[in-house]
Amino acid sequence: MLLERNETAGSVISAPVSEQQKDWDYVHYWQLWHRNWDNLDVETIQRLCQLQGKSVLEVGCGDGRITTMLAPYCERILGVDLEPRFIEIGKQRIAESGLTNVELKVMDACRLELADESVDFVLFPWVLQMVSDPGAAVREAYRALRPGGMIVVIGLLSDADYDRIIDRFVPGVPRIDPIACYEEPLAEVFGVSKVEKIPDVPFAYFFGSKETAYDAFDFALDYWYGKKISSADRAEMQVMVDGYADGQKVRIIFPASVYVAAK
Repeated sequence: MLLERNETAGSVISAPVSEQQKDWDYVHYWQLWHRNWDNLDVETIQRLCQLQGKSVLEVGCGDGRITTMLAPYCERILGVDLEPRFIEIGKQRIAESGLTNVELKVMDACRLELADESVDFVLFPWVLQMVSDPGAAVREAYRALRPGGMIVVIGLLSDADYDRIIDRFVPGVPRIDPIACYEEPLAEVFGVSKVEKIPDVPFAYFFGSKETAYDAFDFALDYWYGKKISSADRAEMQVMVDGYADGQKVRIIFPASVYVAAK
């Protein structure tokens, strides 16, 4: 899965956007892709991290889905993202929730505005492969971690159901290299012996209807890949999406590797 855009945490490779592509409501369609996870990512973080009484940083928090779900289980949590629009939406969510121990800020993953050794956990769910310099982001995380603190990376892989649909219409999309994106930066900063890889996990994402899934893939193809598909191609895309439907809902699997390392 390749998300070449600049609306994410950290320094990201930018793709050109045509005038036609600018017509999309980016935040609305981004939320179609980020709102309806099965929350196994949250459960995985809770299983790996003893959050009670701890200070947590989530890098690439988007609109704060994971940040707000983890807030009741830790002393305080900060979510950071490079996209101000996502942070504003997240702040509205926090205000409505009544949570008092969570904060969202606009911040670059590679230049964290945090004091040395100021947090107990740093989380990178679904984001490290989107940062142009994963090593710099991991070094910043290490700097911010207290001694004994831990980093958790949920690293997206490239054999998702999503990729099978995208590949049909945009052949030759570069694949995520988990060694370069996740394993080498972690090993370089934390040391090989301190990095543990958890078996790959089949995380799932649900669209509420087939029509919503069709719109989401239309947006992905057009905005993220610059591919305006024909009516015939769209009909084929819909058939492919239907293959992942359970009734009206569409279930897309996103396999990921999970890595942990302690300072």
